[in-house]
Amino acid sequence: MILQQLTLRDFGLFKGRQVLDLAPMKSAGRGRPIVLFGGVNGAGKTTILDAIQLVLYGVRARCSKRSNLPYEEFLARSIHQGIEPATGAEILLLFHTVAEEQDAYFEVRRSWHVREGRLKEILSVFKDGVYDAWYSDNWP
Repeated sequence: MILQQLTLRDFGLFKGRQVLDLAPMKSAGRGRPIVLFGGVNGAGKTTILDAIQLVLYGVRARCSKRSNLPYEEFLARSIHQGIEPATGAEILLLFHTVAEEQDAYFEVRRSWHVREGRLKEILSVFKDGVYDAWYSDNWP
């Protein structure tokens, strides 16, 4: 799996829509397969890793700030402070991998919001730019 792009909307300390390019770069004809994140404490490095785990694994993700919180409460608390819970948050991850013995590009979108005290989570998976109901319903 080669990560291409991570988009965060009102997730954790990231307010608004933030797009991170994770695609490996080439320099002087050579691949540079490493992406480094640096920053002071509290800048969001761990939040980025949590976002990748959360979008891919949902309730099974081992996010740093979850500890013993129920999944729904963790999601509700992950909406950026100052954003209405009804607006919610969203994580999108684009990656390239081999699926069914062929190259494939996936976009996994996980969004959630809280309305009338109830959390609603939506997971959508797109394969090669097309919504895939089977992957969306059976994503691990």
